[in-house]
Amino acid sequence: MGPLQKWVSTGDLLPDAVPLDACKAGARLRVLGHADLVCEACQRSKLGVNKAVEAAVGKVVRVLEVDSTDACARIQVDVGVLAWLPLKVFEPVFRPGVQIRLTGLTGKATLNDSIGKLDTFQDGRWHVMLDGDDNSNKVLSVQEKNLELLDEAVVREHIETPELLRLCTDDPRFNDMCGVYTHCSESVNGRRMWKKRTGKTMVLYSMPSGRRWAVVQDLEVAEGSQEVRILSKDHGGAMPNAVPGWGIKAGGEFQEIPRVQFKEIYDGGGGDDDGGYHTSDHASSSESPRRSQQGEPTNRAAAWQSREAEEIRAMQQMMQAMRREQMMQAMHRDACQQM
Repeated sequence: MGPLQKWVSTGDLLPDAVPLDACKAGARLRVLGHADLVCEACQRSKLGVNKAVEAAVGKVVRVLEVDSTDACARIQVDVGVLAWLPLKVFEPVFRPGVQIRLTGLTGKATLNDSIGKLDTFQDGRWHVMLDGDDNSNKVLSVQEKNLELLDEAVVREHIETPELLRLCTDDPRFNDMCGVYTHCSESVNGRRMWKKRTGKTMVLYSMPSGRRWAVVQDLEVAEGSQEVRILSKDHGGAMPNAVPGWGIKAGGEFQEIPRVQFKEIYDGGGGDDDGGYHTSDHASSSESPRRSQQGEPTNRAAAWQSREAEEIRAMQQMMQAMRREQMMQAMHRDACQQM
């Protein structure tokens, strides 16, 4: 008789779950690049598989929240594309073969911005094989803090841009600004922007300097003709929900306003209320991960349709106002000619 053989299922190939301390809100992780393994893990965890799950395969994602009881995490794949995945499908962002760029080197500063490929990890450092004729066959040992993904800017734009933000403050001067802001497809000054859902039209955008976020009324931000209601401290590239503080400009000086901040929210934010200061990081939901997984694509499609309908209505109202203005001008010209 030959040696005993054992049938190996797809599930047997799944790695151990990442430690909980590595899988926390705000952390970056990489989803396994094998779709069959990801689907098998979701089925074992009784999580649905939708387009968001399929889009996450092999991608670097951002952790939004963790359910330690069911050993799964909610992640952002792209703006408005969220999914629940079991912890077993995650691995570290940096692994052998990943293309990287060197950054923050001090002893060998001339090598900053050099491009290379990760080889092996040993004694807390990565061995990097550098690209280029000048660095041919050159291997450098660096700490992980001196590495960034080759497509870092693209990854950051996709996984760190929140779809929904809630402005929170208990300062009565800014009550009309409180509420939920929705991410827009348009951009101003080459950066993302968000529009307030209800009440007065408010726009959150990046100022021309590219160093501060600001909130203005109406949509004239491109011309810079609107008065800035509030603005952030120098954000250093961070999204509005991660800036260190907000305030106003008075006498040419920045004056910080306490307890003003934008909070990232999920699931539509639990309504469009324009209330005061909220302390939760996201809207609580009574739905389990298993149920919400199935509903997310439908909810996003409904949100997109509603947003499109609102934009069409706004355009129609603007056209009607323009026609009325033209009629009034024509009537005024006729009256002047008859005098």
